[in-house]
Amino acid sequence: LNGRMTNTQVDQNIIYSASISGISMQEGVKDSFIRNNLIFNTAQAGIIINNYPGDCAQFGQGGSGSICPYDQTGNLFENNTIYQAGKDWSDGSSYQQPAFRVANQAINKAGDLGHNTLRNNIFVGYGSHYPPVVYDDTDQTYLSTSTFTNNVFWSLDGSSAAIGFGLFTGSYGFRPYDCTTAVPLTTLSGCVNADPKFTNASPSYYNIPASFNFVLLASSPAIGAGTTVGAPATDIWGNARATPPTIGTFEPGSTQPISSITVPLISCIPASL
Repeated sequence: LNGRMTNTQVDQNIIYSASISGISMQEGVKDSFIRNNLIFNTAQAGIIINNYPGDCAQFGQGGSGSICPYDQTGNLFENNTIYQAGKDWSDGSSYQQPAFRVANQAINKAGDLGHNTLRNNIFVGYGSHYPPVVYDDTDQTYLSTSTFTNNVFWSLDGSSAAIGFGLFTGSYGFRPYDCTTAVPLTTLSGCVNADPKFTNASPSYYNIPASFNFVLLASSPAIGAGTTVGAPATDIWGNARATPPTIGTFEPGSTQPISSITVPLISCIPASL
């Protein structure tokens, strides 16, 4: 999603085995909705918010055109499940990437990449170098102005890191924070550092994606742990959400789709578009 756009809706998709990020938001995606998506086995962050210099004559970017970095604020990320297996799906080589990343590569960090809401999501990262959610820019307020509500964070190496903030100086990786130590950094509530307990998910399935089953086991800490505030009425399959809803993409045990709405007549001016 590259360029200025508002009210974009990315709902109910299965995105996997991508050689880049599953969803990339660049150069001005704002006031948009990213909901009920399952993203796994991506070679870069499952979801990334990113600005770059482009060919921009404004904001000190040094170009001569109109491809420019703008604010990417007011976005809602809700009831997504993101899983990083830690292996390149094409050749099995080891890699580590976060589930969610915010990084501004524009000159002078042009554009605000904060003021976003992340709610009812499952974020699974692979290891300590990349916690499940990372923010690259230690000199910006992107993390402090964003809100995290009722999310599950888990690293497959067993660490309790919830988010990472900034590259270490002189070494590789991000500084991790858990649900307690992250509280001073951002608006955080309902944080869970625990294995979400999928029915069948393993890094060994990196090249056989059909073996993954991200439906939650009955013992999952995500079941019934979501907030009802603004939650989508259905899950990825269109099944009704429980009250309170489950965190993540799938609502276990719900098989009753929301009733459809029949519109008998639509008229518009002009009559033909």
